[in-house]
Amino acid sequence: MIGVISLNAIGAYLQEHSMTYGRFEVGAMATIVVELSD
Repeated sequence: MIGVISLNAIGAYLQEHSMTYGRFEVGAMATIVVELSD
């Protein structure tokens, strides 16, 4: 459960900073994976 929460937090962080890091796709994929596994 901790791992799932951590992945979700990372995905949200990447989405929020997508303009800076250009990693929106990565953040979205991480969030989707978390939702599917959850």
